[in-house]
Amino acid sequence: MIRIRRAAGALALATASLALTAWVPAPVEIDAVFVDRVPEGYQKSKEPPAACAVNVVEVADLRRAKDTIGVVAGRSVKAPADTTAWLTSIMGGLNARGLAVVSDPARAQGANDITVRVGLKSVWLTAVSTNKAANVVLHIRAELAGRPPIDADYRGSLTNVNWASTKDELKNLTNAAFAEALNAIAPDLRRLCETPLQAPG
Repeated sequence: MIRIRRAAGALALATASLALTAWVPAPVEIDAVFVDRVPEGYQKSKEPPAACAVNVVEVADLRRAKDTIGVVAGRSVKAPADTTAWLTSIMGGLNARGLAVVSDPARAQGANDITVRVGLKSVWLTAVSTNKAANVVLHIRAELAGRPPIDADYRGSLTNVNWASTKDELKNLTNAAFAEALNAIAPDLRRLCETPLQAPG
């Protein structure tokens, strides 16, 4: 009888242990709509809007693995199914940074239109001790007639406390990292707009 009880207890313990080790948090999919975190300096800026329109004519996901964008505390984080809509929404964040953004490849090229092509090279979320971190890299090719083009990578990164790896936490972290990249992109596009026209040579 004692042996039977011990065997039953061992079986129950093994079953509970297996259940615990087999449990994996449900994946989280990031929304395709970018929710901006505009810095206070931009909100209070009295600088006039740039005279150029920014026409985003192409967005491309350049990553090899396009599904997963990280794992935080055992929870897989997925990219939106529509990365084109996602990247277009992210670039719309330049509107809050003194630039007028359109996304129309068929738009007739105006003299003050900056043509922009965007490539998502990297986005990755991970856990670092008790924190969570996000790192993103956007490649920007921007052209304005008669000016030297921009052809550069822009990075955004952020680390903060990981409370519970909730969808809202991971979504906000991802958006904040992209906002950091936009903070670097916006001044360069403004400078391109303000660069004097090069004399033909």
